[in-house]
Amino acid sequence: MAEWSVNVRQGVAIPESTKGFQEKGKKERHKLKETLASHLSEDLHRLFKEELQADVTFQVGSEIFRAHQAVLLARVPEFFHLVVDPALNKSGDSSELIYIKAIQPSEFKHFLQ
Repeated sequence: MAEWSVNVRQGVAIPESTKGFQEKGKKERHKLKETLASHLSEDLHRLFKEELQADVTFQVGSEIFRAHQAVLLARVPEFFHLVVDPALNKSGDSSELIYIKAIQPSEFKHFLQ
């Protein structure tokens, strides 16, 4: 059986509490946050690009764009509530096209990315 020991002061485990250790911890947390943010961004872009489990379809000009309701709601809630939600509630069918006017397809693609 493995043994484990720790310095205990007033019933609380005390990690190394030097300033250098705390600074190193801050830097590592910051680096981890940056890495996770980068991975999340890459994963969301892959979902958009590969249209994996896309559940809403837009037509802009002659181009079709598929996206994810959850991502739209999280990233651009105003757009979701003003455009997507009313269109889906009106038709009751998430496979119906939502027509977007007064914007170029390239601009809408950039918006979705």
